[in-house]
Amino acid sequence: MNQDYIDEVLHAVMHSIKENQTLISRRTIEETIRDDPYLYPSFRSLSPTSRRTKISIIMNLHFPLWIKGKGVHQNTYVWKVKDEKKE
Repeated sequence: MNQDYIDEVLHAVMHSIKENQTLISRRTIEETIRDDPYLYPSFRSLSPTSRRTKISIIMNLHFPLWIKGKGVHQNTYVWKVKDEKKE
């Protein structure tokens, strides 16, 4: 996988996630990339399907997929990017 794709996805993750969040969806990452195409030039010319595929591959390599039992659609891509803070 091209390092530019990896860097851009990880940048989008870090800029999309709020301080108290532990999970991020593929949709959130994709919207971040789509909303600012000049900040993510490697993804600019990709089709939506190619963009989603690359995001999923990169995220699966870097973060555990979050699936919590029943009620989670199998096509829902959500990753755990931070541990929950215990108070």
